[in-house]
Amino acid sequence: MQKVYVVTGVSSGVGQATARQLLAAGNQVIGIARRAADQTDLAQQVAILVNMDLSDNQQVAAGVATILAQTKRIDGLINVAGMTHNGPVEVVSDEQAQQVMQVNVYGVMRLVRGFLPLLRAQGFGRIINVSSIMGRGVYQPLMGWYTASKRALEALTDTLRLEVAPFGIGVSLIEPNGIATPMVHAPHFEAQFKDTAYRPLAKMMDKAFAAGDAHLTPVDDVAALVIKAATTARPRARYVIGYQSRLIIAAARHLPTRLFDRQLRKMLKW
Repeated sequence: MQKVYVVTGVSSGVGQATARQLLAAGNQVIGIARRAADQTDLAQQVAILVNMDLSDNQQVAAGVATILAQTKRIDGLINVAGMTHNGPVEVVSDEQAQQVMQVNVYGVMRLVRGFLPLLRAQGFGRIINVSSIMGRGVYQPLMGWYTASKRALEALTDTLRLEVAPFGIGVSLIEPNGIATPMVHAPHFEAQFKDTAYRPLAKMMDKAFAAGDAHLTPVDDVAALVIKAATTARPRARYVIGYQSRLIIAAARHLPTRLFDRQLRKMLKW
């Protein structure tokens, strides 16, 4: 029987790669993005595309209703879509911070609430939430709100996994580090914050991001891991991928905080 997967963020990056790989394997894909309908190449591969702004509760409710009217079965909900407003905690506005949380946390949970009744009724299904190593205690300057959103997502996902396990629903987190997506290449910290007290730090962060370009993980590799989590018989709670991800997570979790801070500041000359 053909399996059906709902995938968010299909307009680019990991979401788009995940949709393409699922379609290539003969699955049905229902793709969600703000401009999902513009993805004509996915549409030609028999993907159902639904425009949806995850920060808008009414749009999410309407989109979920549209999807449920077209399918009576969902094998997996794959939440890939995310966004960020990077910058010093002092500088990022309330509006920017709220947008990050709306998309990365509330938007994911709106979709989970929307599809859980069907998943529960059918007695099977997977929920895959794409997080970050930032959700596992890792942190760095200028990424405070992104980190906060991923830690919140992880806490909610852990809770959800326990709550829905008796209904035959598996829940997993994907924790990448440094994916080759437009989001990674977008920041130009120094240009953004040249008129603030944080310009020297922003300049060093630009250098750190540039140096990390050589170690970025291809989107297809992350997408393959997402699909593994969604299809394996016994899914793990967490899947880590990316350059030195496990080492970085271990350092953040086990090194004394002052020592971890010192190493970050030394690296950034801050």
